[in-house]
Amino acid sequence: MTAVGRVSLWKSGWAAFQARPLTGWGLEDATALIERYRRSDATFHAGHFHDNWVQIGVTTGLVGLLAYGAWMALAGWFVLRAFRNTRSPFAAAGLGVWVAFQVFGLFDWAFGDAEVANQLFLWIGLALASGAR
Repeated sequence: MTAVGRVSLWKSGWAAFQARPLTGWGLEDATALIERYRRSDATFHAGHFHDNWVQIGVTTGLVGLLAYGAWMALAGWFVLRAFRNTRSPFAAAGLGVWVAFQVFGLFDWAFGDAEVANQLFLWIGLALASGAR
């Protein structure tokens, strides 16, 4: 049931994104927007789109989505580089947390949980600090 509900939310998010592709709908609780684009196959009500990429695309549009993609790609690249250069346990943990965040973010709005986002920032910071020269 939750998988069907998430796919429905993603499709609703795509419809909302298409309505305002450049700038998005703004950074706010998405409950009203989700209800506006709610599909008949939705299995639950939600306040976010249960996917980082969909949520960011809907709220900030293509501009924000490209910025988010660049930020995540650069963060991943620098953490991987820190790990390759140092083999530090902090860099290894940072890389693991970055990967886990990407996977988790495919199925839920990872920034919606402050404790999850804070761990990403902490471990990326420690990984980058361990690889500093």
